[in-house]
Amino acid sequence: MIVQLRGSTGAGKSTLVHRLIEEHGGEVVDVHEFDRGAEVERMKLWRCEGGLHVIGNYTRRDGESVSRGRGADAMNGAVADDMFAHYTGLGLPHLLWESALDSMVMPGEPRLSMTRELGVVWATLDTPADVCLERVLRRREERGVTEKDPPRADSIAAMVEAVRRRATEARSLGIHSVTLRWDDDPHARLHDLLSSGGWLRDRLRASGGPCRRCVAR
Repeated sequence: MIVQLRGSTGAGKSTLVHRLIEEHGGEVVDVHEFDRGAEVERMKLWRCEGGLHVIGNYTRRDGESVSRGRGADAMNGAVADDMFAHYTGLGLPHLLWESALDSMVMPGEPRLSMTRELGVVWATLDTPADVCLERVLRRREERGVTEKDPPRADSIAAMVEAVRRRATEARSLGIHSVTLRWDDDPHARLHDLLSSGGWLRDRLRASGGPCRRCVAR
């Protein structure tokens, strides 16, 4: 199963990805360089137990948890195209990456056709705009960001609505799209979604029980 975790800035996408990497023993197995002439992007590929691979420049220090880092949505659109083609072309059994709004989303028929053909699932993390704004402002404060134009409530609200609208459009175009509500244990829902596509199935069948690393729901 290939899953693109979607949501606005501050929706909590990276938090969900970090938890999966931590709980399932994620380790970096590849760092690929995508060269677009004047622009070069390097992207990490993480491998977790059960065959799940995660794309993103997340970082980890020995003995410490995964820290905040960039997901694939931070890439330039053209470079993101290269990344999408490269990693989906590897035939990995289960692949996950996060995306905000304008990268790797419906830029043209070739991408749409590939998305449908590969069976990519859009998992939209639906988080209220006020919660997203609070998280973004708190994150800026923690990182010491002092730009003159901080995010505004109206701009965050517009992004939240745009993400929801794109999810509806995706469904109408034949792309499998599901919604993860922020107040309905989205971590558990994402875990269940991936598992429904076969991730951890063989290991669970062999062990005869649930994944012990996952938080009890």
